[in-house]
Amino acid sequence: QLMEDLWPPSGGQTWRLIAQAVDDGRVAFNRACVHLEPWQVVSYTLSVAFLTLWLRRIMKSDRPMTQRIRAAVFSAVRNIPWVKAQISEEMEKARKDLEETIHESDRKKEFYKFLPERGLPPDAIISEAELYEAMSEYTFYDGRVSGVMYTDYDEEHRKLLEKIFTMFAYSNPLHPDLFPGCRKMEAEIVRIVCSLLHGGSPSCGTVTSGGTESIILACLAYRNRAYERGIRHPEMIVPITAHSAFDKASQLLHIRIHHVPVDKNQRADVGAMKRAINNETCMLVASAPNFPSGTVDNIEAISELAQRYGIPLHVDACLGGFLLPFMERCDFPVPAFDFRVAGVTSISVDTHKY
Repeated sequence: QLMEDLWPPSGGQTWRLIAQAVDDGRVAFNRACVHLEPWQVVSYTLSVAFLTLWLRRIMKSDRPMTQRIRAAVFSAVRNIPWVKAQISEEMEKARKDLEETIHESDRKKEFYKFLPERGLPPDAIISEAELYEAMSEYTFYDGRVSGVMYTDYDEEHRKLLEKIFTMFAYSNPLHPDLFPGCRKMEAEIVRIVCSLLHGGSPSCGTVTSGGTESIILACLAYRNRAYERGIRHPEMIVPITAHSAFDKASQLLHIRIHHVPVDKNQRADVGAMKRAINNETCMLVASAPNFPSGTVDNIEAISELAQRYGIPLHVDACLGGFLLPFMERCDFPVPAFDFRVAGVTSISVDTHKY
């Protein structure tokens, strides 16, 4: 009968019940700590506070849990005085080796550190530039460099570049109202590349500073698309052979990145990509070709995954991919990689290398 009279409690009774529960908790806590000295209470409290902050920092990271724990443990070990001293010693050795390697071809080892009091005459600037040019060893002319240079040296081509640079050296593409010719050239570049990649009239694009920026902008678009769909912690699935710009985009844009292995032919493991897909996946990535081994991922199979789960698929063709349309015209067997593959939603490609 007493419980029936007290329940449900009125407003005043509710507050009295809460106050009584808090007081009971206080008394119970004091009894549990009665055997502790004040310094112990303070120490335990601080320990719990620091542990809570440490766990909160780990949980807020965009990296997978195993990487978060590994990084936290490594950071703690690295701050041990003996370990810290060993690391500093090795870092100093590496710094000296790096400095010697970088300046190995610089015979003078003299550096400008301040602006000259007076400007240098053109002849002096050209002489200085010739000294800097002499530091390079053009071994790529002998076929001894992989990458770096993506086109053969041609004197007529150099003269053409010289003439075009003279015409547009003082133009600024950021102001198309003053330099409409630059705007038109960029638009024509985009449309030509869209046509090469079979994008059709609805396709569009943008001219960037290079492959890294192109990849980062693609990741930005898919991250924002995920936000619009209510995905608060977007993730991308990337083969381990993909360009490092995806890792940079992961850090810059707070997109969690899942690296998947490759098969015996150095192509992305499609099964592993399927297993990595979840409700937070905002994009899949394939390479045409990939950075370390030059193989083209099975983009048709990956596109089937993309279509099945409604996930955008980005194809990175920034290192050699621009040649693929021309290889196809020369009857080379080129794997399907462009917008003819239904699931492909964006492509990054380097026009400036060739």
